[in-house]
Amino acid sequence: MNKIFYVIGLLMLTACSGLKEEKPVEKKELLKFESALWLKKDNDNYKVDKNWWYRFKNKELNQLISQALKKSSDIQLMHQRILLAEQQVAAGKAAMRPVSDLSVTNTLSKNKQSNATTKQFKASAALSWELDIWGKLSKMQQVALSDYKVSQAEWRATCLKVISQTTQYYFQVRQYDELLSIHKNSLQVSDTVKAYYQNRADAGLESDEKAKSQYAESLRLKANMSDIVRQRSIALNQLAIILGELPGTFKLSSKSLTSSTSFVPMPKKISANLLERRPDLIAAELRIKSAWYNKESARAAKLPEISFALSGENTAETISKLSSNWLAVFIPKIRFPALNPQVEINVKTQRINLEVRQKEYRQAVITAVGEVENSLINLAQRQQQFGFEEQRLKSLEEAQVKSKDRFKEGLISQLEVLNYQQQILSTKQQILALYTLLLSDSVTLHNALGGSW
Repeated sequence: MNKIFYVIGLLMLTACSGLKEEKPVEKKELLKFESALWLKKDNDNYKVDKNWWYRFKNKELNQLISQALKKSSDIQLMHQRILLAEQQVAAGKAAMRPVSDLSVTNTLSKNKQSNATTKQFKASAALSWELDIWGKLSKMQQVALSDYKVSQAEWRATCLKVISQTTQYYFQVRQYDELLSIHKNSLQVSDTVKAYYQNRADAGLESDEKAKSQYAESLRLKANMSDIVRQRSIALNQLAIILGELPGTFKLSSKSLTSSTSFVPMPKKISANLLERRPDLIAAELRIKSAWYNKESARAAKLPEISFALSGENTAETISKLSSNWLAVFIPKIRFPALNPQVEINVKTQRINLEVRQKEYRQAVITAVGEVENSLINLAQRQQQFGFEEQRLKSLEEAQVKSKDRFKEGLISQLEVLNYQQQILSTKQQILALYTLLLSDSVTLHNALGGSW
C-alpha cells in the first residue's frame, strides 16, 4: 500500500513540475508604436463631459436621448446579458464548494402467497469536494468575472451607439425640415423667374423657350421637395425605432436645424490616451485576460485531480429508525487527465485563442486611433469649408442689396436680382449640408473617444 501512495505522489510531483505559471502579456508589449502615442500623458487633455450632448443646447434632443437610454431594446438586451454573466460568476463560485445530496425513499412490497405487505424506508447522503490545488477552478472563476466585466463594457458601448444613432437621425430630420424651407423659397424664386420670362414671351419680346426651361426647373424643385419629405419620414421612423416608439405614429413638429442646435467646437489635437476609456477597447483588453485565464485553467487541467467523496446509506422499516445504523464510506479519488489526449488539444486551442484575442486588441486600438484622426481631419477641413461658404453668403447678400438699389434706378433687370437670390438660396443649402456634417463629425469624435466613460 505504501508503494502505491509513493508512486501516486511521484506522478503528482512529476506532473506539477511542468506547471510554471506564464505571465500575461502587458499592454505595452502589445502596442509597440514608434511614437508611443498611446502611452503619452497630456496635462492639457480634452475632457469629455458626462452628458456631452448637452453642449448642442437642444432640449428636445436631450429629452430624446434620455428616452432612448431608457427604452432602447438594444440596451435592455445588453442588460439581460449582464444578468446572465452574473449567474456565470455565481456558478464559478459554486464550483469551488462541496456538493451535497440527500434523499429518502419509501418502498412498498407485497407477497402474493402470504398476502403480507412490507414497508421499507431508505435514506442516502453524499458529499463530494474537488480540491482546487492547481488553481483550475479559481482561474475558471476569473474567466467568468472577466466575461462579466466584458458584458458591462459592451453595455456601455451599446449606450454610446444608441446616443450616436439618436443624434444622427435627429439631425437628419431637422436638416430635412430646413432644407424643405429653403426649397420652398427657391421654388418661389423659380416661379417668379418663370413668370418674368412668360410675360416677355407674351409681349413678343422673346420666345417662350426660357419660360419652359424655368418651368422645368420648378418641377425639379417640386420633385426634390417630395423626395425630402420621403427621406424625413424614413429618418423619423428610424428615430422612433431607437426610442422604442411605433414607427408611423411618432411625430416631431418642423424645426430648423441651424437655429435649434449649436455647434460644439472641438480641439485640434487630442491625446490618444483618452481612448483608454473606450468601452470596446476595455472589452477587448478584458477578453485577453479571459483568454489567458482559460489557457492557464486548461494547463492546470492536465494535472492530477484530487477529490473526496463521503457517502452514507441506511434502511429501516420506519422513518424514526433511519437515524441509527448508518453505513458511511469515505473515498479519496485521484484522477490523471494528462493521459487524455483531448486535454492537450484543449491547451493548444486556448493558446491560439489567446493569440487571436491579442491581435484583435491591437487591431481595435489601431482602428480607434484611426477613427479619432479621421474625425479631427473632417472637423478641421469642414470648419474651413463652412467659413468659406459663410463668407460667400455674406458677399452674395451684399451684392443682392446693391442689385436691388440698381434695379430701383433702372440700371439692371429684375432677372439679375432674382439670379442673386437663387445663388443665395443655393449657398444656404450648401451651408446647411456642411453644418449637419460638422454636427455629425462632433458626435462621431465623442463616440470615438468613448463618450463619458
